This record gives sequence, C-alpha cells and structure tokens, in this order.
Amino acid sequence: MKNAAKNVTGKGYSRYFFTIVVIAAILLFIAQAQAAPSAARLHHYSLSPQTLTFTVTSTGCTRVQDFDLSVERDSSDHNAALRITVVRTKPDWCKGMPQRVTFTKALPSGHASPAASVIITNTVTLAPGKAAGKVLKKGL
Repeated sequence: MKNAAKNVTGKGYSRYFFTIVVIAAILLFIAQAQAAPSAARLHHYSLSPQTLTFTVTSTGCTRVQDFDLSVERDSSDHNAALRITVVRTKPDWCKGMPQRVTFTKALPSGHASPAASVIITNTVTLAPGKAAGKVLKKGL
C-alpha cells in the first residue's frame, strides 16, 4: 500500500511539472509572436510628395500591410521637418531565402507642407554603389 501511494504522488508531481513547462513554453511563444513594432531596417527609400517607397529584407512572408508610417513634426511649427519612421508591425517568420522587396506607402494626409523637410529615421543598410535616398526639401 505504501508503494502505491508513493507512485501516485510521484506521477502527480511529474504531471504538474510537465503542465507548467508546457504553459511556460506557450507563453514564451505568444510573447515572441506579439513582438512590439519596431523601426524597419531599410535598404533603400525614395520620397515623392504623396508616397514613400522603401526596400526591406523578406524571407517570404512580408507584405505592405506589415508596415506603418509613424510621422512626427519636430515642433508645432508647420515648416519644421517631418520625421518619418517605417515601422514593421508584423515580423516575417518565414524561412525562405532572404530577398529584398520594395513597397510603396501613401504618406498620411495632413502632414504635407511645401516648405517642410523630411527626415527618414530608419537605419539604412546600403548595397555597394547604391544611394540611400534623399531628403525632400520642397513639394511635400
């Protein structure tokens, strides 16, 4: 009888331990899957008065909907520079061969000013012989 009680108790602890490990693994996976949005690393960008075109690395699952534009003005002065950050809102978890893909996003309305300069705040990784982009001085 005593041996039977010990076996039941031992199995109970291992079952609890296994349950705790599984729950911890699930929580860790969820935390990684819901990674906070972060500034995307760009390879190239170009500005027009209405759009921002940018190139990023994809391993197969990156879509234009995975990015937002964060637009801030340096001050309340409407002639101050606009600071635009391309924010990746959804990570690319695919395992394909990394490749560069280009997307175009419309600039948010209400931020245009003909005298405003535009600053792209993202890190830009250049390929040899490529220009990063330009600060658009007028026409935005």
